[in-house]
Amino acid sequence: VDYEIIGTVEGKSKQTYVFGIGGLSKKSMLENAKADMYRNANLKANEAIIYPSTTTSVQSYVVVDIVTATATGYKVKFNR
Repeated sequence: VDYEIIGTVEGKSKQTYVFGIGGLSKKSMLENAKADMYRNANLKANEAIIYPSTTTSVQSYVVVDIVTATATGYKVKFNR
């Protein structure tokens, strides 16, 4: 095998909307979650993240929505 999975990594981004107003675009929220995931990974020269994916969840209250984007992936180490 050319690589081994050494763990999982995760990053998050949250936005709050009041009456549907506020926050960034969905694309930028997902990109912020991915950036947080890569920051948390602390990758070394022979490591990478494979199978990255993003999900969003919404918590709705009377006039406030809190949207959370989560990016996850597997951290792998390449064997040379």
